[in-house]
Amino acid sequence: MTDQIELPPVPQTPPLVTLDGYDVDDGAGVIRFDRINTELLVDLRIRDEDLTETLKMRWKIESGTRPQAANPREYPCPGEPEILGDGTTLTRKTTLRVGSGSFAPGSCNRVDVIVSASFKTCRPDSDPDTWDNTTQDEDDTDIGRLSFWVWAYDAPNDPAVQPAAALALLASCAQLDYVPPSATATSTSPATPGM
Repeated sequence: MTDQIELPPVPQTPPLVTLDGYDVDDGAGVIRFDRINTELLVDLRIRDEDLTETLKMRWKIESGTRPQAANPREYPCPGEPEILGDGTTLTRKTTLRVGSGSFAPGSCNRVDVIVSASFKTCRPDSDPDTWDNTTQDEDDTDIGRLSFWVWAYDAPNDPAVQPAAALALLASCAQLDYVPPSATATSTSPATPGM
């Protein structure tokens, strides 16, 4: 008779994605981004109980006034950035890079980030609304989600020096309430300028 080897159960909790170095995770802050820079660089921290799986990252920008040339799907497709596990650490770090042309200046832009090890293959011609489809179908246990606000500005829309821009920032963020796809009716509160 042979002994059976019991493998540890595969973790069933989604990755946890947070901003690293910003205190806006509670929905009450905004990252101010001067569009003179060519891209927004945001460090992310991902906590994943499966220490060896390879995660992929996708993101999109939501704004009522998107620039004309902006793609609704901001991540490369195919070729989403990979976030490798080292087999020993629960926490991984990566950097989200978004070109300045993806943001509408003078309004609040919501950045939605998702991380998963089981995304369905992305094709350039696929429907942007299927960006979070996984091989798990209706099961969201392998998708980590993060949303945060970005006020992308040029000199005339800098809320630090233009009172009208500060008021517009508050008004546009309040109009972009976020309802996660798996939630019933929760939304973020209006944002306040973060420096």
